[in-house]
Amino acid sequence: VNFAAANNGQLLNHDFVDETLAEVTVEVAGGNKECNHRLGNSTVEFTLDGCDPAYFKQEAQLTGVEGKYKVPAHKINARVSGLQSETGDRTEILKTLKTVVHSLNLKDIGEIDENAKAPVDGGDLNQDLSQAAEANKALANSQQEVHTMRFQYDGTLTFNPVIASATGVSKTIDRAEDCHPNEIDFPISSKSFHVLDYSTVFKLEVRLSQLIIPDENVTCDVVDQSTQVRILNGVGLSADHPIEKAVISQLKKEESNADDLALYTRCADIPCILNVDAPAGETNGTSVSTVSLKLKAGIPNVISSSDAEYPFSKQISIAAEGAVPHTMTVVVTGDFSSKPPRYVSFPVVKPFLILRDPPGGDSAVEYNRIETTVKLSSQSLEQYLGYSIDFSAGPQIETKTDVKIGLGMAPGPEAGGGVIKGTAEPVMGYVQHSANFLQKFQEEENSAGFTITWSYTTAGNQGFAGQESDVFLLPTFSIIYRETDTVSFNSTESCDATKNTTTKFDLSDQNYNRRPLSFFTWQHITTELQPNLNKQLKQLLDQKANSGAGSQASHSANIDDQIKAVNASIEGWNEILADYSKTNQQACLQSFGANGRPKNGEYIPCGAGLNKELPSGGKWFDEKFNPILPTKRPVCFYRDWQRVRSVLEIRKDYNCTTDTNTKDIKPDIEDVCKSFDYKWICLSDSDRKQEDNWSKSDWKRLPDEHAYYKLWDFMNPDPMTTETLQDQKISGFRTDTPEADFTKLGSGDNLLSPKMFQDKEKELESYKKFLASNSQDSSKNILYNKKVETIQFSGGGSELHFAFDAERVNSMQTRYKEPGTTRVENADISVGGGIKTDFDLEIGYLAMVGAKVETDVHFGELEVSHRMVQSSEAESSSSIEVTFGDPDFGDEFIVDMYLDPQYGSFVFMTVGGQSKCPHEVGTSAVEDPYIKIVESTRQPVVADDELMLFDVEIANLGYGESFFDVYIDLLDNREGLTLSVDEGPWKLKGTEVGGKSTLSTLVVEKGPRLNVNRYKPVKLYLQSKCERDGEYGNKISSDLIWNVAREITPPPNTQPSTAKGAAIAPSSSPSSAPTKSPSKKTLAPTQSPAVIQPEIGRYIEFTRHCLEVEFDGDIKEFDTFTTNKSTLDVTIRNPLRFRGIKMDDQERLEKIVLEYRKVSGRSPHWHRALTIFENSTTAELNFMDSEEDSSGYISATWKLPSIDFAYEIRLKSICTKSPGAPPALNGFISDSVVGLVDRAPPVVMGVPQPSVNLFPGDELAVYFTEEIECELPYLFQITIEVSELGVVFIKDLSDRDDLHVVCSGNMISIQFNEERVPTRSYSRLLGRTYNLKIADVVDPAGNVAETYSYQSNFVCSPPNPGLTITAVGENVLYLPHQAILLSAVISNDDKRYIANPVGEEWSRTFLELGLDPKSNSDDLTIHVNGEPLVEPHQYILMQRENVTTQVEIRKTSTGNKLLFQPLTLFLRSSCAGDEEDPITVSADVWNHQGSDGSKYIRFTPPCPAIKWAGEMSKERRLVFSKQTLDGLNSIIDMSIFNEGYADRKLFDRSILNDSAPDEEKRLEQTVLLYRRSTDRGSWEKGLLASGAPVDFSAQGIEDELGYAQASWDVSGIVDSTYKIKVQSQCTDLGGVADDRTYDTGTIEFILDRVPPAIYGKPQVELTGPVSVVQDEEFGFSFKEPLFCDEPYTFDLTVTLSNDGNVQTMSHGNGLHAKCLAADIRFRFERQALDGFSTNTTVTLTLSGVQDLAGNQMETYNETFLWNQTVTNQAAPIVQTSNSTSVAASPECYPGSSIKLAGLGCDGIDNNCDMLIDECNEDLVMPKITFREGLAIDASEENGYTIINSPSFLSLSSAKVYIESIIEAKDDCATDLVLTVENAIGVACHDTKFTVTATDGRCPTQTVQKQFKIKVDDSPPVVSITLDLGEEFENKFEAQGRTYLGISESYRNYEHTGFSYTVTENCPQELKTQVKISSNEFEYDNSKASDNMVLLRETNDP
Repeated sequence: VNFAAANNGQLLNHDFVDETLAEVTVEVAGGNKECNHRLGNSTVEFTLDGCDPAYFKQEAQLTGVEGKYKVPAHKINARVSGLQSETGDRTEILKTLKTVVHSLNLKDIGEIDENAKAPVDGGDLNQDLSQAAEANKALANSQQEVHTMRFQYDGTLTFNPVIASATGVSKTIDRAEDCHPNEIDFPISSKSFHVLDYSTVFKLEVRLSQLIIPDENVTCDVVDQSTQVRILNGVGLSADHPIEKAVISQLKKEESNADDLALYTRCADIPCILNVDAPAGETNGTSVSTVSLKLKAGIPNVISSSDAEYPFSKQISIAAEGAVPHTMTVVVTGDFSSKPPRYVSFPVVKPFLILRDPPGGDSAVEYNRIETTVKLSSQSLEQYLGYSIDFSAGPQIETKTDVKIGLGMAPGPEAGGGVIKGTAEPVMGYVQHSANFLQKFQEEENSAGFTITWSYTTAGNQGFAGQESDVFLLPTFSIIYRETDTVSFNSTESCDATKNTTTKFDLSDQNYNRRPLSFFTWQHITTELQPNLNKQLKQLLDQKANSGAGSQASHSANIDDQIKAVNASIEGWNEILADYSKTNQQACLQSFGANGRPKNGEYIPCGAGLNKELPSGGKWFDEKFNPILPTKRPVCFYRDWQRVRSVLEIRKDYNCTTDTNTKDIKPDIEDVCKSFDYKWICLSDSDRKQEDNWSKSDWKRLPDEHAYYKLWDFMNPDPMTTETLQDQKISGFRTDTPEADFTKLGSGDNLLSPKMFQDKEKELESYKKFLASNSQDSSKNILYNKKVETIQFSGGGSELHFAFDAERVNSMQTRYKEPGTTRVENADISVGGGIKTDFDLEIGYLAMVGAKVETDVHFGELEVSHRMVQSSEAESSSSIEVTFGDPDFGDEFIVDMYLDPQYGSFVFMTVGGQSKCPHEVGTSAVEDPYIKIVESTRQPVVADDELMLFDVEIANLGYGESFFDVYIDLLDNREGLTLSVDEGPWKLKGTEVGGKSTLSTLVVEKGPRLNVNRYKPVKLYLQSKCERDGEYGNKISSDLIWNVAREITPPPNTQPSTAKGAAIAPSSSPSSAPTKSPSKKTLAPTQSPAVIQPEIGRYIEFTRHCLEVEFDGDIKEFDTFTTNKSTLDVTIRNPLRFRGIKMDDQERLEKIVLEYRKVSGRSPHWHRALTIFENSTTAELNFMDSEEDSSGYISATWKLPSIDFAYEIRLKSICTKSPGAPPALNGFISDSVVGLVDRAPPVVMGVPQPSVNLFPGDELAVYFTEEIECELPYLFQITIEVSELGVVFIKDLSDRDDLHVVCSGNMISIQFNEERVPTRSYSRLLGRTYNLKIADVVDPAGNVAETYSYQSNFVCSPPNPGLTITAVGENVLYLPHQAILLSAVISNDDKRYIANPVGEEWSRTFLELGLDPKSNSDDLTIHVNGEPLVEPHQYILMQRENVTTQVEIRKTSTGNKLLFQPLTLFLRSSCAGDEEDPITVSADVWNHQGSDGSKYIRFTPPCPAIKWAGEMSKERRLVFSKQTLDGLNSIIDMSIFNEGYADRKLFDRSILNDSAPDEEKRLEQTVLLYRRSTDRGSWEKGLLASGAPVDFSAQGIEDELGYAQASWDVSGIVDSTYKIKVQSQCTDLGGVADDRTYDTGTIEFILDRVPPAIYGKPQVELTGPVSVVQDEEFGFSFKEPLFCDEPYTFDLTVTLSNDGNVQTMSHGNGLHAKCLAADIRFRFERQALDGFSTNTTVTLTLSGVQDLAGNQMETYNETFLWNQTVTNQAAPIVQTSNSTSVAASPECYPGSSIKLAGLGCDGIDNNCDMLIDECNEDLVMPKITFREGLAIDASEENGYTIINSPSFLSLSSAKVYIESIIEAKDDCATDLVLTVENAIGVACHDTKFTVTATDGRCPTQTVQKQFKIKVDDSPPVVSITLDLGEEFENKFEAQGRTYLGISESYRNYEHTGFSYTVTENCPQELKTQVKISSNEFEYDNSKASDNMVLLRETNDP
């Protein structure tokens, strides 16, 4: 065929096929080409791009990795459709490979092959051989790339980290050896274990491996070079770790540490993102992919966590996209100590005083005002320079609180000073313990001296009473020691890390060691001091044992000295406690005897005791037993000695004594007299011996006014003395204090310890042994700082008070003169003993008087004495009081005290101890909080609808046990994140005393703002509960909550990351390594500036779901698409654009594609849609490549498939895959839409209907293969030409109306316009033929159909009808609900004008059987052949043909009439030619003939129909309360209505009515029945008050209108819910199917005599701020449903009262109440609570609450205080212009701007009425549907849902079935109430049920749905006839059965005339079985061969 011929169409309808083939290579492998693992036997499927797979699909089998296949040279698509292996399952691998489709364009393959052919002459492609070879190689490579499709499964990335030497030397630095080998829990996680020494520089090399087939360990060790690995280093030093942060700060102090610091901190706080190292071959020649970096091991982890799998370990986390995350557990070994120096208490003497606390928490013993007097005497010489010391000028500390808080602020001994010990009362009532130890220094008003008064008091507050609070007062040594932690690892035995603590005591440290006066409780000694000493001893012994034989001798000796000192301390405390216990034992023995203390029926031994009795308490005032009672004033006598010389010389002799005859009396009168004037010169010893020269007088009592007594009273003030000592100058003698036996105060003495106690010091035996052991070397004795005075005390409740009272040191106006050498010469200058160098007022607490005295001032002796001060003595007027104490157990202080020489105020220096709440400077912390988020739990990908979980490690790094709170500062969380963690309080034991860290879980939920997924980090705090509650202290640990770190701004001169949303950390390249800080000097020209690291931001970030896109534009509007083009424009919309989020802003969104597939089960696979460009090239359609407009709309062009079909399309969002992320994060698939691609025109389907015998007035319907365009005006044209008439009927775009045409769907309906028919009569068309043509029919896609032609005929002429009707059976009774059965014979008789037409086709005619409506005035229902005769039935009969059919008559009227006039049926011609005057015959239908010959249709009276009347007819539920029943006397009137009252009363039909006709007397009784709602048993009869049953049919009950009323006595019926009904009970008709009863509807009847009661505790208490309370809902729950109809019957009021502001709110006035079922809920209106502060009194009153029965609850009242300081949730805060925070109002969204679904339950005020989610916002009504998952045979028709199957025998079973298959749904409500009700009773197929769904939350939200279901409660009626004709009379009946007797005959079989009739009230197809029995002998089964009766089925006799 030439071109011209082809152009003329000669090639039309030829199918051309391109048979060109090409060879392609397919590779299916695991891993990249270097690995190329075989995965199994693959099935590869090839299809042509754009073509239906049904047209072409080629499958190939691949058993290896590579295969070559011949395919059509087109654009070919290939995918792996199957994968199997003999070694294991490949399902998961196949799932991944199936999603990969490779395409190759092989259209030009012929050209490529042609160019690739070798020259014909066999030469190369080029003359240059080298060029030819190169070209051939390039061509081969090109062909390989072009022809190869590789399907590669990479598996899952795993990590195998290795720790190696950073120097490249083959040295093993990972000392884990074989301990804890690597583990993997695929695909969840993997882990490894490593051990490093502290400060080791190491290379971390992570080997990367793709795990291809996990079960078979198939891997590939070479990964893609673009792989990035995230490493978080927890082994170095982190600024987020409090201990490591301190180390970092120390390193930063030296520039030389910069390189080390960079290695320590690399990847520590911000994870590093590392690229794969350059490829490096292994020794075996294979390549291995790695990432590596250099790090340095930081300090050991000395915190032991109880939750840690490996103690004392640190972690390195490794992760990557899609990889199995790996955790490296690393134990860092080595020594580390960040602990401050500590002290131990070394007792050296027995206690000065032991104070025992009596039983009882509030009991106390006070040893009040033990006085120490210090006097300073001086000579009273006139030459002495005078000065005045005014003590009152010094500061005064007023409160104990100030002192407690001020006890030191800086750690460590370097601050100087010493320590205080004691016990004090703790805060917050957690522990109240120990003794209250009170000391007061009180300075009496004595010139040139002062008096210190002490008071000791045990704890008088609640706490540990008794022994725990006993107090010991004694001086101790406080010896400094330091602890070092060493973490070591045992790799040979246990494979565990252990921590050892070593101790070093410094016995010779004169700066830090102290000798304080200490007071301790028994509890502190036994629980703190002794355990700590035992711990230190064990550590020292372990040190000695571990030091080994090679240790230096000096080191070993040093440890021995420390052990010896600690042992002595332990023994000293043991000795003290032993003596203490013996005294207690002795008291026990004296109280209980030898048997001991009785307890629980037995005796507890007391112990050995002291072996001497204790004095009783009454002996306290006896100085013989009480050593601290004041010394009594001595009684002194004197006598004169005279010797006569030139001058009379008189001297005196003295003798003093006391009642106790104590000889040691101070001051000694003999010594004192030596300083008296000349009148009182005492005898010397030598003079007394010269008695011959002397004369003596009698002894005389010394006068009371004698100066000696004044001096005594000065030294020992006596309470009996009326005159207090006012001046040091004593009248009559000089105040020169002689050298008496008074105590000197040396520079090493401590005035803080009463001298009375010092005088009685007794060294401990342990201390004596310790001194004896050092006797050879005194240097080993304990040295301490003698320059300071120290107090040491422990906390727990006791206090130490010093009160210094002195008005002033009076002026001393004397003049100093060097004393002489002899007493006589110096008589006038009174030589004093002097303490020139021993005493200095600046030393000790004497300095507090503010005096500064030069060391060369000559003073008298310093005297110190002790006694009890009596209560009658006057106290000083001014004082400075210093209080030492601490409320917390476990606290301990060593405090040095100094005096400011300028101001005379005290200076305190805390030098040791331990403290908490708050932690004080200079002490070790008891509470040292540590909180750290476990880095490995910072998951970078968390979906925005999921919870973000962190593991939080918390610990107490301190030296004791305490309570801590975990909390979050609301100011950090301004964006509304929901954060929850177990706040505690946590009871944490310090890690320094054996405690461990623990883990808690932190939960983070995203905030309420939809467009916010990234939040600023929030700090998580751990703080002492005590400090937090008290709002003081400085011990707070915190860590940032974040999960993503990002680079905020790229560093200068670097390229920012281009990956969307990639988490960025400092680069691992050498250029980003930390460098030394630049010097202050200018850099040299050759130096480069330091690299500036980028700023890294940390965030709490939730990952948004992959974008949930949906179709928009025409596809959304019409929910479909139709096109006949090759392309289709598709529009989508970004659903987040209204939040301002563009598609490009979504960092993880990669692309949005369109997928399609045929709507066919044979083509289930989805295909990616393509788009076409202007140059006709195609590519995958990606909406991300198109521009998004400002409203978020994006349009793209879809290149449609080449096959016309119905296609299902969907959108698919594809996001960057995140490892372990849920599928919704990685992708989204939209709802699919079905549309049509149609490029073929419509075609007529079948032939027009009717195909023949068209009646001219009927429609002619033409159907097409698809829907056609039916929009007016019609585009198509119709012409019909009728034979022999010469008329053409036309319908086109003109206004011609020859034909009436209707177009709908795929049908065109045509009807002739009779006005356009000749003679304007359809009769002209009868019997003729017509020719139909239809042109220009268009389908919706615009395709035009070819012109269609069809030829057929019109209908025939009329018949000759015949109709005969007979009754079925005789005297058959029919109830009103039963059908009367008759038989009708329909015939087409001979036509007189037609000769012998029998059986000829042209004689076929049409007949209609119908009902004359005039005869059916009573609206009876007629069925013929089971179908209602509403319209005539058509019969097609040949001439002389007849047919018999069954006629049924039903009574459908609700009236009581049972007798009707006969009905008339007609039979007429239905041929069109007979339409104007059809030939018609008729016949009457009746079943009863009266005695007068009248014919009727009669039904037998039924059991009387009744229904409820009065209130009973209006209610389906009756509820009676106690009040109602009491008012009715428990008698309830019940009324019914006799539906047949117009015909008969109930009594007229009663069998008890003798006057009624017998045929109508059927009613036995009409009774009231009841039973419990849940019962299914028999019904009980309701009784009258007389006890007789309630019978409504009794005579005289029913009135003239059919209403009957009776009174039901319910007094004997218990409270419950009942069902009640009234039932007519009738006699059996006999043989007539009747259930003998008729019931009213059932009513729910409730007896409830009990009022409602509140269930549980009402949730009404107001807690938290106003913003929280006004958003909360409060309410009551009750034990039963309430009467909740509005307006409410109850009253709810809330009264708020605060500072005179009283406001009462009620429903609609300040609050909104809602009653629903058994609950009453309420909430406050906005601003209703404004103005009420915390502790507002709230009074709530609820009254008038009624249950459904009307029982009323008593009034409920409740009053409480509204505490606004406690809250669980912060209210939203809005910042106003004046910076005042106010509660946010509900955000309002008008309903027009949002979707209706969800309104009313979306937490938004949609109708702007300041209420959220009230009923007015809910605009979507509930919906009634079938339950999901059920297959129901149902259809919709005329507003009813028709359930076609199954059928039911009763209304109740049908109702139960409907209830089981339906459900109600609502967009908001979940408590929908469903009810199913029947309206009209049983009506066969038309039985109707109404289903109602009500929203329990909003009762006005009610919908109904109507159902029809078949209910047939009447069985079919069967009648049998045996009719042999009139000649047979042997038919008889007996016992309700019909028998036939047949005489023997010659015939083989006798016709029986058997027939039967089945009558069914519900027309349906019946299954009929006929069984025949015979008594014929030959029927015997034993003679089966002789049977004479032909039977189909038999019953054996």
